[in-house]
Amino acid sequence: MLETFLAVTSLITLIILIRRANRRVVLPNPVLVQRDGEYSAVLAPHLNTAQPLIESFMHTLRAQLNIIKLDTSKSSSTLYFKIHDKHTTAHGYEFYLLAITLRDGMLYFQAVTPRALDDNNDEDSHLKTVQEVSSRTLANVPSHGTYYAEMDSAIVTALTTAAQKQTIVVHPLTAHPNANAAIAA
Repeated sequence: MLETFLAVTSLITLIILIRRANRRVVLPNPVLVQRDGEYSAVLAPHLNTAQPLIESFMHTLRAQLNIIKLDTSKSSSTLYFKIHDKHTTAHGYEFYLLAITLRDGMLYFQAVTPRALDDNNDEDSHLKTVQEVSSRTLANVPSHGTYYAEMDSAIVTALTTAAQKQTIVVHPLTAHPNANAAIAA
């Protein structure tokens, strides 16, 4: 009888520990993640849940760059995305906005929450929101390298691949309305 009780108690404890280990903790403050020589990520409050996508993206991009041998000492343009992630949705956001740029071999990420848009202002958009934050964040990080268009494609491909592995949907944000189709399902 005592052995049965201890076995059941141990099993319940194990199940609780496993469930807690799989739960993502959401931080109410902004988070700055810096991986020396690799990337710097500024994550808005409650968006530390974006870090697993960024880590997966980095792993995918590293593998991709080993295959296609792009020169990472150069720079990319800043690319903007609308990210639908079930882990973020569970914490009150339907999506978040992400900017990615390569400057002189270092990747920079900015994850921001969308703001309510003004329907009467055609200039107000999610793209504008993420562009403003990205511009402020990168103001002190000038690009000295030359622009490398192939890196833009490598970034989009790596983000799409990483997102698909995590069942995250990625929409590119561009000034062209027809270019906003989902690139990951």
